[in-house]
Amino acid sequence: MLQVRVPDVAKLRSGQARKFAFERDGEACEGFVLRRGPDLFAYNNRCPHWRVDLDMGEGRFYSALTDRIFCSSHGALFVPSTGYCDAGPCVGDQLERFELELVGDDAVITISATAGWS
Repeated sequence: MLQVRVPDVAKLRSGQARKFAFERDGEACEGFVLRRGPDLFAYNNRCPHWRVDLDMGEGRFYSALTDRIFCSSHGALFVPSTGYCDAGPCVGDQLERFELELVGDDAVITISATAGWS
């Protein structure tokens, strides 16, 4: 297990996200913390369809219009609270979700040693 501290996530407004870096199996990876209302969620920044970054480097993950996390590459939509894909080419798959613990204003993210693809 790997733990990553992501600073100041408690200050995010609803719909905002903060990216963080981690390494797994010798590969540089990226995750993000998303605030949706009062809740915070942490996910791997990888679409289960093409295994590409969801945000294509732009840092945008959430659409208030659809109330979904979205993949910029092909428009897949994911339920923010679960990571479940309910629209797009990977319907039925889900994002890899990480455990998140709020410590002060920071989040401590726990990441498994191996990828947790569905």
